[in-house]
Amino acid sequence: RTWTFGSDVLEADLDDSVAGGAARPDIIFLHTATGLGINRTFWRPMFRELLRSPHLRRHRCHAFDWICTGDARPKPDMVSKPFTPEDYANQLCAYIESIYKETRRTVILVVQGSAETIALTYVDKYKQKRLAAVVFVNGLSPKYLEKKPSRIRSSLLFRALLGAPGDLLYKRCNSRSYIESFSLKNILIGRKVLEEYVSLALAGAADRRVRFGVYSFFAGYFFGDYRMQLAKIRVPTAFFCGDQTPSPSLAERIKSVRLPLNLFSKESTMREVREPRILFHRKYLPETALIKTIHGAGPEIPFESPDLLVPALSDFLETLQA
Repeated sequence: RTWTFGSDVLEADLDDSVAGGAARPDIIFLHTATGLGINRTFWRPMFRELLRSPHLRRHRCHAFDWICTGDARPKPDMVSKPFTPEDYANQLCAYIESIYKETRRTVILVVQGSAETIALTYVDKYKQKRLAAVVFVNGLSPKYLEKKPSRIRSSLLFRALLGAPGDLLYKRCNSRSYIESFSLKNILIGRKVLEEYVSLALAGAADRRVRFGVYSFFAGYFFGDYRMQLAKIRVPTAFFCGDQTPSPSLAERIKSVRLPLNLFSKESTMREVREPRILFHRKYLPETALIKTIHGAGPEIPFESPDLLVPALSDFLETLQA
């Protein structure tokens, strides 16, 4: 399938004069592909902060819309099968090739959240010669990267979501109260950017056609054993993770629980401590990978704490050009 892209490209102080005369790589920012209503506008706080960085503003920076979101086309009214990381990796490949065809530049991938499986699928499926570096931000939990779920279960769940159960789920999740409570339990460590985050999610989710990516994620099509793909990376790599976890009190957690209850069983949410995630990536990424904890940041670092992420990213990229 051929996809057209809705994209934002930041071109501030472009400067191609790097060591050895090579062209300065473009940076592609990859947001979580299956978040409810999330599209390329997720990167607006990050782009605002990039303009304050003397080093990063010399790179051409890109953010584009994933399948069925934002201005990406086509947007089917119904699908017969789920989207998989391979579908998104194909879209990523097309975007990277369009950059290379126009500029002959390689690219640096900055990968947020569940886009990790897309980036790893790209690494596994396509040659890495177009990549200059890969930076994972927060990444996925080891439980999503170690084991492939039952395809029978995933298929049955996806089919169910295409019907009335999915309509009920989407209607409930696509509400301000649900997105606020979910964000505070799973994503944000404070209320500073809550309104901006909820507003962009609601705006993106107003088009119900975005739901097919969300259903594909819920059904488990983005989970699998990606340990070998992590080890296959042959370009400079970094993994950044915040040290703060949203952790409301039990009373607040029970009060803010929203359907579907299975997402919040045993009083838990998708929250978890950061250490297992860091240890997992340290174990399976190449030994030369930079593993860095960003102090004071939570799971959604690019949106909530871009002022903390930009210096870390800038320092890493400067080491590549030293």
